[in-house]
Amino acid sequence: MKRAVITAQGIVAPQVIGVDDFWSRLKDGRSAITFLTRFDAEITGCLIGGQAPDFSCDFIPQHLKPKRMARHTVLLLKAAEQIRPFLPKNRSFGIRVGVATSDCSMIAKSGIQRTAKGSLGVISGVPTQSPPHAAIAALSTILQPTGEVHTLSSACAAGLDAIGMAARDIIEGRA
Repeated sequence: MKRAVITAQGIVAPQVIGVDDFWSRLKDGRSAITFLTRFDAEITGCLIGGQAPDFSCDFIPQHLKPKRMARHTVLLLKAAEQIRPFLPKNRSFGIRVGVATSDCSMIAKSGIQRTAKGSLGVISGVPTQSPPHAAIAALSTILQPTGEVHTLSSACAAGLDAIGMAARDIIEGRA
């Protein structure tokens, strides 16, 4: 029987970057829900929520064009930056990522409509960076996995589904 160990995790969550800060905030019961400030939330009808903290995209190689990336891709790359020191050396590794982007055609359509109306000032390239596979393509460019790479897009359960897929691959000897 093969054994596997998860040796690292990276977290970018509302109001926190990093595993230690995340667990400390969780343990202390500090909420990250607050008034939304990163965009004009009035048009959504909901003024409160969780926001990822501000951070620079300087860690992303310029040839990947970080300013054109969707926000979920940048957040994934920031989380991946935290695990890079723990990646196996001289061993094959794959990546499984769950992305909660359930309806890309709706995202693209609303982005194009908003651009035409100008209500959000969405740049036209953003909808093309929104498909679930865009994030893992950028991640693979940076981490250079030598094993299988999979994106699961199953709405809210996507992260758990990705963990389940990775566990099944290990149990069945494919990882």
